[in-house]
Amino acid sequence: MVDLRAIEIFLSVCETGSLTAAARQLGITQGAVSQLITRLEKELGVALLDRDSRPPRLLPAGANLRQRGQRLLTDFDDMKHGLERYRKSDVPEFRLGLAESLSSVLLPRLLPMLHEIVGTLSISAGSTTPLVPDLIRGDLDAVLTSEPLDDVDKLELHPLVREPFILILPAGTPAPQTPRDLLTLSRSLPFLWYLRRRRMGYIIDRYFRHQGVEIEQRLAFDSSFTILDAIGRGFGWTISTPLCMVAAKVDPTSFVTAPLPEQRLSRRIDFVAQNGLLALPGQIAAHCIEILESDVKPRVSSYAPFAADQLIIGPD
Repeated sequence: MVDLRAIEIFLSVCETGSLTAAARQLGITQGAVSQLITRLEKELGVALLDRDSRPPRLLPAGANLRQRGQRLLTDFDDMKHGLERYRKSDVPEFRLGLAESLSSVLLPRLLPMLHEIVGTLSISAGSTTPLVPDLIRGDLDAVLTSEPLDDVDKLELHPLVREPFILILPAGTPAPQTPRDLLTLSRSLPFLWYLRRRRMGYIIDRYFRHQGVEIEQRLAFDSSFTILDAIGRGFGWTISTPLCMVAAKVDPTSFVTAPLPEQRLSRRIDFVAQNGLLALPGQIAAHCIEILESDVKPRVSSYAPFAADQLIIGPD
């Protein structure tokens, strides 16, 4: 293995123009300089200096090493600097993305654990835009998401929860019992859509089409919080999920919840991570499942008791 210290000394000789000056600059003897360069030449199998000339003349191999040597030392220093982060943590940097319906539910309880085991933590919380593309590109290390995954083989996946879609209506509103009742309700109380670019909007639109119900898309929103706030004030109704209600921390007495007529509809939420993060993804997933069991499921019961029975925590 080539001695990087010998390369450093060789470069000093090139810079100062003599073995004596290099020795003085480095604080070692001229003999030590000569010995290290001789050892370097043996290791590389080529002559670097013509010592018979005064000052020593660079041979072709020496000229090549002079060009590459400084870059090699700089790269080595950069590598050492990068590895120093691992002295404090096995995972020196972690970038996590959470969907809107999960950020306020899970993040407060996740933060203390992550702070203990991760060096630098970056969090994109409350996103209403797709997170999986950022994960695939390498811009995020892990995501908590309900988005579909096409290339799971390249990722580490931990199922967290499957939850039902439910009807959410203003307090005092009779719950529709049939698909035809949904259409009737929409004529007296506006349906509040999720934007089509959100997966929620796509799933709800597909549900209505499957039921043969055509509801005008006059009001569409990006955020569950905005939709639920409007419903709590008596304006409109929607199809959403219990976790969205838990995340928004709404007053249960301001709402009526009910199962969807005729067809059960659900979504699965996963914790998905890049490979190579050691035990961290499993630790986070286990902590999320614990939070869902101990904290979230009881809160779901306060909004929609029937939905708590349909909440499947962990793998299906």
